[in-house]
Amino acid sequence: MKKFFTILLVALLFGCADLVDDLNQNPNNPTSAPYEFVLTSAEVANIILQTGEAARRAGIFAGQFTGLGRQHLSYSDYTLVAADFDSQWRTTFNSIIRNLIVTEELAESQGVQGITVGIAQVLKAFTFGTAASLWGDIPFDQAGSLEFENPEFEDQLVVYGKVQALLDQAIVNLAAGTGRPPSSTEIYFDGAPASWTQVAYTLKARFYMHTKEYASAYTAAQSGIGSDGSFDANDLKSPHGVAGGDQNVHYQFFELASRKSDLITSDLFASIIDSNPTRNPIPANYRGNAKTNETARYNYLLQTTGFGVQPNTKT
Repeated sequence: MKKFFTILLVALLFGCADLVDDLNQNPNNPTSAPYEFVLTSAEVANIILQTGEAARRAGIFAGQFTGLGRQHLSYSDYTLVAADFDSQWRTTFNSIIRNLIVTEELAESQGVQGITVGIAQVLKAFTFGTAASLWGDIPFDQAGSLEFENPEFEDQLVVYGKVQALLDQAIVNLAAGTGRPPSSTEIYFDGAPASWTQVAYTLKARFYMHTKEYASAYTAAQSGIGSDGSFDANDLKSPHGVAGGDQNVHYQFFELASRKSDLITSDLFASIIDSNPTRNPIPANYRGNAKTNETARYNYLLQTTGFGVQPNTKT
């Protein structure tokens, strides 16, 4: 009898184990995804980097904005600490660079190369170039690799050179004619290689301008966005909707968010383009030509709100 109960108990234990095999697997927290969806995630993160807090903060440091409250005031006063940049670095290297590395690895494991890899390379170059322009020396070769807990920083000019080489590789891959991501998963151009090729050349021109290689910038621009007369079609515009939280990030900040009182257009920036001497905060700064009327340009770019002069969100 004792042996019988022992056998029965073992059988029950093994039988019950089958009931809880998947208990700790959360379908809403996947550990892997198809390459095309990882690419989409990286593209969304790129929108946040290019149009979000990093852009506003760069505007403060460039003299385009003036912070009035909370952290934006401290940025205008240059009272910063390293931790103030943590979220932007996470977006750059975790949400974009790491996801683009995974996109390439997953795509190549499925025999997909060519266009998809080229798109990922353009986005990586865009991100690295942006990071170098914002922060100077940054990780490049070891960035996004789980193998390196503390990736090595590289000189800013070295990074710019590697960005140019990466864009050259991307242009070659985009010309492959195969490996286009599935429809609707690439949110900028639906994977159109011609559009991405123009973007790659425009980025080459932009980053050559950063390094003062003007002849190379001019040459690259000849093949960039709009070089075939289709500027709007191939402009790298972030897709947005009208639903809450889906609008342009700048629009959300200056039109919808309670934080818009924190930031205004600087007197310096407004004075350079304001042709109205009674409104211009520093009339001597005005850079318009006496033969022209800059009112339309000023009104297109700026608006006067209850907080001061801010970017125009109405046009």
